[in-house]
Amino acid sequence: PVGTGVLLVGVLDKIGTFGFLRYCLPLFPQASKDLAPLVLVLSVAGILYGALLAAGQNDMKRLMAYISIAHFGFIGLGIFAFSTQSIAGSALYMVNHGLATGMLFLVVGMVISRGESRQISDYGGMAKMTPLLAGLFLFAGLSALSLPGTNSFVSEFLVLVGSYPNAPVYAILGAVGMILAALYVLWMYQRVFQGPVRGNALVGVA
Repeated sequence: PVGTGVLLVGVLDKIGTFGFLRYCLPLFPQASKDLAPLVLVLSVAGILYGALLAAGQNDMKRLMAYISIAHFGFIGLGIFAFSTQSIAGSALYMVNHGLATGMLFLVVGMVISRGESRQISDYGGMAKMTPLLAGLFLFAGLSALSLPGTNSFVSEFLVLVGSYPNAPVYAILGAVGMILAALYVLWMYQRVFQGPVRGNALVGVA
């Protein structure tokens, strides 16, 4: 259910990254340092693979799940880059991810409730029928892709800037994930809300 998904992305899935910051680094500093390259590889893989899977989804809820996976890669990257800026960015990202992705999940839930389908291909042109919903969706999507001026941008920028001195290759690969984020969010908005009105967009208005 959408409500459960919002609770999950807003609060519950931060427990793991909180554990890294609160227990893993202070209690096992040497082990954290030794295993940092492995965690950085997994974090960047999560960013890129999650983004590519999100771009290929037709199911909106699955797309939301892969967006969340991609964003959590940034949090892992920031924590195990071991700089003040990157760790601060990761802690801030845990808050901003809950706000941005939680809002996007809510708006997607409204779209699904109106159109009675999770498939992106069942929609089209909803902005002509529901302009306010389209505006909310676009705002949430831009926040999720970390557009400058939105809450997520500050945290993602801190993660990448703080990670670059200690892990430049991983920071550059993570920046590619930002480009892919613009691809899958704006592509979903285009397919659901722009173009000719068709399919379940008409059902949702009725």
